[in-house]
Amino acid sequence: MPARVHAQVTLDADLFDQARAQRLDLSATLEDRLRQLLAGTRGATWRAENEGAIADANAFLARHGLWSDDKRLF
Repeated sequence: MPARVHAQVTLDADLFDQARAQRLDLSATLEDRLRQLLAGTRGATWRAENEGAIADANAFLARHGLWSDDKRLF
């Protein structure tokens, strides 16, 4: 299990009250959403860092095709 830390966050009071009324687990909800956001930003960072290599690979494939182009039946 990952290490746990206690952190103080500021929330809109109305949102807090609504979440509490719905018995939402704010810690779990925040963790889940942070995981989603981090995955998205990591993906965007990876794509930006590898943009040149991806463009080169696509250009190579456009010029030469795939090794299996003559093997496919469709």
